[in-house]
Amino acid sequence: MGGFLARLFYSSIKIDRKRYWIVNKIGEGGFSFVYLVEDGRSRKFAVKKMLLQVSEQEEAANREIGYHEAIKHCPHVMKLLAHETKSSLLGNSEAFLLFPYYTKGNAQEAVERSIGNGIPVPEGRILAWVACLCDAVAAFHALDPPIAHRDVKPHNLLLTNDQLGVVLMDLGSASEARVVVRSRAEALAVQELCAQTCTAQYRAPELFEVPSECEITEKTDTWSVGCTMYALAYGTSPFDGSATSAGSGRVRFPDVIDGGGDVAFSYSADFIETIQWILKVDPKLRPSIAEVRDRVQRLVDQVGGEAVEDVQVTIEGKPMNPHDIPA
Repeated sequence: MGGFLARLFYSSIKIDRKRYWIVNKIGEGGFSFVYLVEDGRSRKFAVKKMLLQVSEQEEAANREIGYHEAIKHCPHVMKLLAHETKSSLLGNSEAFLLFPYYTKGNAQEAVERSIGNGIPVPEGRILAWVACLCDAVAAFHALDPPIAHRDVKPHNLLLTNDQLGVVLMDLGSASEARVVVRSRAEALAVQELCAQTCTAQYRAPELFEVPSECEITEKTDTWSVGCTMYALAYGTSPFDGSATSAGSGRVRFPDVIDGGGDVAFSYSADFIETIQWILKVDPKLRPSIAEVRDRVQRLVDQVGGEAVEDVQVTIEGKPMNPHDIPA
């Protein structure tokens, strides 16, 4: 019935010669919009429409598509199923990117629901999520040249249908990880770009006040992973989004907070020490994502959690071959 109503009342789009009916808009930001769509078999997908009004937007769309293609081997990064660029009725170009639709929502929503019910997310579950996240980030860092995601946060982690794993989404902020800065002008350009594309509460200290002579590396993502691990436990980043907060490196670990009633947190000393170990203000002292993944796996083994090694792309609980999109 849902598919019939969608076809009856809503507009449709074609991507790679296949038609999808728009059900509703589920998100927007900047010059892009995300829609929930259905195909001819009432299967749900997500479509990101990007407005390409200037050359910079076209370059950004091509870059995002290219990163998806380069990283498609990693099961913990959102799969790009199809894409197409076409002219709109107003004469501008638009890019359409087709993705699986994950019915369980994102990790931030899951954590907020759990804490709101007075039950923090279990340590083993968080560790399994972080293990998946580390695999996703490591896949970016292994590219030549290395790529940094630049916007790792719980909002960009979609839960798999069994909720044991996560898939990293939104490659719109991704860029080359290693940037050599040789002047004040270059430093300000990097600083301004990161202010526009990186969520402040999860942004590494070196991206707030970029020195005139330095090298930015992929360890900016490692910092974001540490903030994300904390947020999956306590509901929010340990930093308030200011340069002063991030630069201090001070992390408070509450025993009890208010969240619709007192919520008792009882994470292990090893769990807490791992977050502190990751969140080193000096990137030279900060571990690599591979080192974080190894340590998290050891914690998984200790607590008896489950690190999900292979996460299938699914459509409403049914495994799907990304190359088998029905007409």
